[in-house]
Amino acid sequence: MFARCAEMILSIDSAVLSFFGASLPLPLEEPLGATYHSVAWASAGAASPATGMAAVDLAFCSLEPGDLLIAPHDCYGGTCRLLNARARKGHFDLLLVDQGDPEALDRALVVRFGYILTGNAETDRISEAGLASLSSEVTRRSSIEPEAPRGIDPDEDELIFFPLIYWPVSADARPVSEAAAANINTYLRSGGMIIFDTRDGGAGTRGGAHPGLEQVMQGLEIPALARLDAEHVLGRTFYLLRGLPGRLAGGDVWVESNPDGTARDGVSGVIIGSADWAGAWARGDNGIPLLPVEGGERQREMAYRVGVNLAMYALTGNYKTDQVHVPAILERLGQGGPRGTPRSLEP
Repeated sequence: MFARCAEMILSIDSAVLSFFGASLPLPLEEPLGATYHSVAWASAGAASPATGMAAVDLAFCSLEPGDLLIAPHDCYGGTCRLLNARARKGHFDLLLVDQGDPEALDRALVVRFGYILTGNAETDRISEAGLASLSSEVTRRSSIEPEAPRGIDPDEDELIFFPLIYWPVSADARPVSEAAAANINTYLRSGGMIIFDTRDGGAGTRGGAHPGLEQVMQGLEIPALARLDAEHVLGRTFYLLRGLPGRLAGGDVWVESNPDGTARDGVSGVIIGSADWAGAWARGDNGIPLLPVEGGERQREMAYRVGVNLAMYALTGNYKTDQVHVPAILERLGQGGPRGTPRSLEP
């Protein structure tokens, strides 16, 4: 659901939309909603007695079930009733935000990665340092500029603002509460992505299911999973990768078995591995790595590339899937028929 670095423009040709209390003629110089996929920020400025609520309702028709619309908590009463009515019918998800709260605005408008707080100080330290280093690498290597990562308590925190959540899972992890499970399930249904990392190179699953992972997933709506194969788009979202190593090499990576993903844009909402990715990414304030990597610095570089691919996968969806088919399409276009004659793409 994260718009993967695009903008949603809620506008009606030469109309004046009645949004939240002030007047703003269209066409617009700037979009009324900016999104990370389908997270739309509805601006607090725009109103017109001429077109009224019909124009507003028409604008909201561009949203789809599962999209998140963020609106001021004190928006115009008629608009608020319309938003709540459409949200109750499942047309989109609605989040009302206090625009006077800098923290709320920051969560809504800034790209940042999150990590689940485990209660273990060392584990949480590595998660924070790992995602901070990954954010720096994503900024250095791409046009995306994530802010500093945040620790998340799924019992209390709103998850929808995080395009990617890293969850380190220990062997003695306990089940989440019912409230946390409901929060996580809503996040996954809305198109979020969680990376479960057991950080043991697969050792915890050699005798069967990983005990901690099995506990954590109780109550979560986890789709059917399959081993990641060489053709999966995750291996080519930014770098072309043959494997997904972290601090440890080897170990299977699991993704949704549905190749289109249950989330929009064909993104698997769940990724399960054991490579200790955050451990490979983590650096101190002095830039020195915090933990050794099994295969040395070359493997650490590959782990960073894995992290960049994961970030791009979460933020941009599966658009690379279409690109990898271009050679086959071009080959079919060149088969048979005189020059200038349309050619069938059927095999």
